[in-house]
Amino acid sequence: MQFPQIERRAGLSDHAFIRDHLRQRRPVVVTDAMRDWAALGKWTPGYLKGLLGDMTVCLQGGGFQETRRMRFADYVDLLPRFESGDVPAGQEVPYLRWSDEDGGFTDALFRCVREDWARPSFLPARFYLHPHVLHSDPTTLRHPASGIYVSPKGAVTKLHADSGLTNAVLCQVHGRKQCFLISPDQAPLFPDLKSRTPEPWDSPRLREAYAGARVVETVLEPGDILFIPGCWLHEVYTLSASVSLTYNFAHVTEAARYMPFAVHYVASEAARQLSPPVLRRPVLRLLDGYARLGRRLNLEGF
Repeated sequence: MQFPQIERRAGLSDHAFIRDHLRQRRPVVVTDAMRDWAALGKWTPGYLKGLLGDMTVCLQGGGFQETRRMRFADYVDLLPRFESGDVPAGQEVPYLRWSDEDGGFTDALFRCVREDWARPSFLPARFYLHPHVLHSDPTTLRHPASGIYVSPKGAVTKLHADSGLTNAVLCQVHGRKQCFLISPDQAPLFPDLKSRTPEPWDSPRLREAYAGARVVETVLEPGDILFIPGCWLHEVYTLSASVSLTYNFAHVTEAARYMPFAVHYVASEAARQLSPPVLRRPVLRLLDGYARLGRRLNLEGF
């Protein structure tokens, strides 16, 4: 069983991206938006190992839970074993993603490779709501959930939607990944996302596990960038030893969708820090009332 392929485009301008994909919340693979990156052909696991091999990294499983820690150099040395299948059956494949608990590894790695990449050419340069910046240069300002992911063949990121209604770009620098995307209106078919276990890549039940949902798919090759609209479910399998760069964002052209979330959730978090404490309760009540009104009016973002 094959699913419809995600649209692939080259020469996509920022205006066309906003019109055809960001506003329409339609995924796309852009095939030439990182053609000028020095990272292409340079960022192999071995190259990154040479930069920060002695740092300790936090490894995760198919979900986002920490499974173990080890030296980055030792992790990279494990990757060929998964490529050749020289691992015990059933062993969970370790995945190096961004993590709050990574001990500064991600920050250090981004500093090392800052000159090797740039904002993807189809993304607008200005007027972002998340992060809250007038002009966006993701190489100097860390965007939400930004990370450089390293994974061996067989690694998987289980089905999920990114938090905060934000969009994501997945930039494939080295190796290949298979991506399955499911639109937000199909989410009720997956009420058990937290406990759901992804099927192994080579399982004949892989596509059957999507429970009759409308799914689109693509294989990312080096140089491809996948745009994942906010609230879209996605599951990603590593087909060969891989290095990817990813980050999240929300743009001013999405204000009607994003601002209710920002006002309610982001402002509520800020209100909890108010001093003196006597101010917190009335402000939180006001924000809760705003959220109830939004839900009653069936506005998105609540």
